[in-house]
Amino acid sequence: MIPVDNVVATEYNENAEFKTVKSTEIPSDWMGLDIGPNTRENFANAIKGAGTVVWNGPMGVSEWKNFAAGTFAVATAVASL
Repeated sequence: MIPVDNVVATEYNENAEFKTVKSTEIPSDWMGLDIGPNTRENFANAIKGAGTVVWNGPMGVSEWKNFAAGTFAVATAVASL
């Protein structure tokens, strides 16, 4: 699975301007720093009922509040198993 939307920012900075866009519409001068809300829902639904989950890292820059929602959403989905 790949993200269908992303939280993007103007720069790699905790306080950078950010917005959510479709993955196919990331502006060339912005960068993806987290998965978006539709992707969070898709990933959580894919995890439901899983017997085993192998996780290889965060969904975004989870150390920064503005870019941590994807990681927390997936972690919550895994914890609900």
